[in-house]
Amino acid sequence: MFVGKDYVVTLHEEVLPPIDHIFSQCQKTLHHRELYMGQGSVFLAYKMIDALVDNCFPVINELIITIEKVDRELEDKNTQTVLEEISITRRNIVFFQTMIKPILPLFEELEEGQHEPLSKNMGFYWSNINDHLKKIAHRLEDSRELIEGISESNESHIASKTNEVIKVLTIFSTVILPLNLVASIYGMNIVGLPLAQDKFSFLILLLTMLVISFIMLLIFKARQWF
Repeated sequence: MFVGKDYVVTLHEEVLPPIDHIFSQCQKTLHHRELYMGQGSVFLAYKMIDALVDNCFPVINELIITIEKVDRELEDKNTQTVLEEISITRRNIVFFQTMIKPILPLFEELEEGQHEPLSKNMGFYWSNINDHLKKIAHRLEDSRELIEGISESNESHIASKTNEVIKVLTIFSTVILPLNLVASIYGMNIVGLPLAQDKFSFLILLLTMLVISFIMLLIFKARQWF
């Protein structure tokens, strides 16, 4: 934005609804032209900036609603959706903060009257914008802390699920190991293996394997491994 004695120039890639609304009103009625332009270019710049800043609050409200939605989805264990929305919300908050933080010192200086003629008789107005920007910055910081907390909870949930899967696989592998050993030994062509010639050898070995598995599961249960 460029502000001169009798002009205000704004540069932006897309249409900004708050600014577009101001100029639309000025084109329609003399009353609005006097309201916005009757006190000089600096006041017009203030009104435009004020409209842009006020337009940030609905955006922040949407962010807060999104964070609450993510929190509910985390309770419902919808992990994949939570991961995507956490990533998007984090990015939006960081993007918002990178816009707000650099301009806070500028409006503090304008409020203190450090930039003439922008600050002449405008201290109260710049103070109003500065207060709004500080509120936005605080709400963004609160939102960032909330989404970080949700992210940590989600990571803990994922880690817990991973540990459960690993525990089940470990128990399964441990139970299978002695059974695999017995099967491997009796799969060798070695003369003299116990029960090798017995007609009930298969049933005896199968029963032995089942007993071994059952005993191991009892041991695991007694140790509260599952």
